[in-house]
Amino acid sequence: LTGPNTDTHKTTMDRKQALTSWLERVTSESVRKDIETSRNSGDHLKEILALLSGNKRLEACDRAQDKSDHYLASMISMASGPNLTFGQLLANQLERWQEARADKFIKAERLKLYSLISGTPVWPGSEDTVNTCDDLDWLRAFGLHLWYFTSPAASISDALNLFEEAFQKDTSQFGAYAQPPRPGYAQNGPVSDDLLFDIRFHLLKP
Repeated sequence: LTGPNTDTHKTTMDRKQALTSWLERVTSESVRKDIETSRNSGDHLKEILALLSGNKRLEACDRAQDKSDHYLASMISMASGPNLTFGQLLANQLERWQEARADKFIKAERLKLYSLISGTPVWPGSEDTVNTCDDLDWLRAFGLHLWYFTSPAASISDALNLFEEAFQKDTSQFGAYAQPPRPGYAQNGPVSDDLLFDIRFHLLKP
């Protein structure tokens, strides 16, 4: 079928794919460094988290399989956003673990992976809160919102709106949980202007 609706959807998906390709390229160096650090420490869960933060799902599945973590590999392959069946089922499982306080027996990195795969940015565990955007720069945190926290059919604007809530304490139900899109020169020092954002962030906005 063709028509205005299908044409609009195709344009939305084409733009999303173009943005995905750009994000994968500009974050590749920081992702590579995190992968290397994780491999040196022998922690395959941190390595898989780093791979997923760069949208490297196939490599993440392969790494989980290499470590005989077949259940995790199958879950990564089915990750499709928070509002679809698999994401809801996994989120429900996380809730059951929390109610039974069983999550305290599961490694923090594995809980972070389950939270990410379920499409849940922040998960309040029975003892510690799991923040999937911890230690990520704004580009990689935005990537998580584009690839995991919105549905596959969502637009760039949908992901941007959700990401804007993520770095503002007053709009997110979790409080601010992601780094704001500061320009590189303002990353490590105090910023007097709360609205000083990376020019790339402004260019992404419609």
